[in-house]
Amino acid sequence: MDAAPLKRNDIIEDGDLSSLVCIDDSELQGLVFDQLAQLGFGIHTAFNGEEVNTKLRGRVYDIVVISERFANCEAATNSALVEIASMPLETRRETYVVLIGPNMNSRSDMQAFLFSVDLVVRQEDAFQLKTIAGRGIVRQEEFYAVFNNVLKAVRAA
Repeated sequence: MDAAPLKRNDIIEDGDLSSLVCIDDSELQGLVFDQLAQLGFGIHTAFNGEEVNTKLRGRVYDIVVISERFANCEAATNSALVEIASMPLETRRETYVVLIGPNMNSRSDMQAFLFSVDLVVRQEDAFQLKTIAGRGIVRQEEFYAVFNNVLKAVRAA
């Protein structure tokens, strides 16, 4: 029998790297926890859409990792993805969203666009999340660098 997923609510101080993990499969969750911890992220968990909503309203997470089949849904009806899609754009740009699942093609920009996430990872590649997401986060920071600099200048004026 599969072990129940673990609930985590690490203490995360201002300036710490923060993550929200929306995965209810204990094996996949363990892989993701290990990878995020190696990158230095504090970890919070959510197991349904209401918890995701509450957590996202209370903090801007640096990374959110969502299982394609979160809360026994398909990706198209995934409650965590619905909550992410409803975030204000300014907040959404600050959060790197990863969708992991058996129907994902790792690093597919088209699938990522389709599901309004920053990165998709095939479940079998979850053991490489640290490397794949790390590169993706750097790529996103480079992509938004000019925009963020202009935004800071406008706010300072």
